Amino acid sequence: MNNSAGNAVTICWWVLLVLLAMVAAYCHFKVRRLRARLRMFEEVADTMMQNTQGLILNVHSIASRLPQDVAERQSIETVVGRAQDQLSQVRERVERSCVSRRDTPC
Repeated sequence: MNNSAGNAVTICWWVLLVLLAMVAAYCHFKVRRLRARLRMFEEVADTMMQNTQGLILNVHSIASRLPQDVAERQSIETVVGRAQDQLSQVRERVERSCVSRRDTPC
């Protein structure tokens, strides 16, 4: 192989290495950005679940002050029970999502 052909091959390899480095840097940036979004999702989900639990407890407390034989108390307690069930389902889904990733704790 003559010298100019060798130089061309060397230049091609360097260009390829630079392109690979650029792709690796881009992928690293995207992964970091995705992880940041996932952390934000987890924080928002946790805050919403805590706030919802607080609201459920407040409504339950109000219902408990009503006499046992009042129909509205039974209705409120039924709604509170459904809200608790829904919140439990959401909590389970979020936990399953975190377990499936395993690289970041929830």
